[in-house]
Amino acid sequence: MTGLTGHAGSPRLYRAFCTEDGHGGNPAWTLIAGPAAPDHDHDHDHDHDPVALAHAAATASATGVEVTLLTPGDGGSWRAVFMVPGGRLSLCLHGLIAAAARLWQDGAAPRAPLVINTDAGPQHLTPVIHDGAVTGAVCRLDGNHHRPCADAEAMAIIARAAAATGLAPARFRHPPARAGAARPKLVLRIDDQHLIGQMSPDAAMVDALGRDTGTTGLYVYAHAGPAGAHAGPAGAHAGPAGAASLIRARHFPAGIGLVEDIATGGSAPVAGLDLLHQRRVSGPPHLIIAQGPDAPDAVGPDGGGMARIETWRDGDHARPGRWLVAGHVSPGTTG
Repeated sequence: MTGLTGHAGSPRLYRAFCTEDGHGGNPAWTLIAGPAAPDHDHDHDHDHDPVALAHAAATASATGVEVTLLTPGDGGSWRAVFMVPGGRLSLCLHGLIAAAARLWQDGAAPRAPLVINTDAGPQHLTPVIHDGAVTGAVCRLDGNHHRPCADAEAMAIIARAAAATGLAPARFRHPPARAGAARPKLVLRIDDQHLIGQMSPDAAMVDALGRDTGTTGLYVYAHAGPAGAHAGPAGAHAGPAGAASLIRARHFPAGIGLVEDIATGGSAPVAGLDLLHQRRVSGPPHLIIAQGPDAPDAVGPDGGGMARIETWRDGDHARPGRWLVAGHVSPGTTG
């Protein structure tokens, strides 16, 4: 297979959803395995070599960084599995776009739309190419939904979310919701964007809240106004024409051994879904998301040192749950 020889078994680190100069974003190891051997006894995941799976799991546990394991299939197909310190995820978008970037950059896949199979189903990606180089990806994310929490549970959820983030309950003036796609989040909006960076998560409280609400994490965001000149992580190449809204967000995952997920591409549409439900935006939303804690090198209101995620609703009105998510990918370090 083109580009595979010499790369199998070599972990490579990327930063996904970073700025165009490589700052911020979320680190992800990428690991390309050889073809999976037939598993006649069904003792292992038949789509992946068990030794490679064990290597990916050990790397995630040792480094505290998500690992995307890529396994080649028939006819040029690929399958990805995502390992974190707490186990295996059905989908991790920052790991997915890092993996796709590696395939395109190595020549292991043509620089064209690519389908990577995952535990959450096939994922469709398109390369972002700038000055002849692959600099990122746009991922199609299907099945996004928004379900407001019932009034009877909303106040209790707000009180617990406040305790889990260290903010006063009065800061949460908007109703919570369960929203997302493959890994739905508990979503809450606050009005003061400056408080987003000041939250101090309690991991045990977040885990309990996730279990009790049937969600995979707590996603808190603020609508920070027009994005202005801060065009987004993939540059102006990815999103639709027109004004974009700036979102300031943080995500605290539940039950996967990580206190905070700096870039949550798989949940990027949830703020747009929430704002649409609350009628805070008109027309199809186009969001630039600055995600993560306040960073020392953050520049301006866009949070230059944080993760940068761009998302917008697909123009196919027959599929209202389909969104597109774009991000920049660069070689990374864990520091």
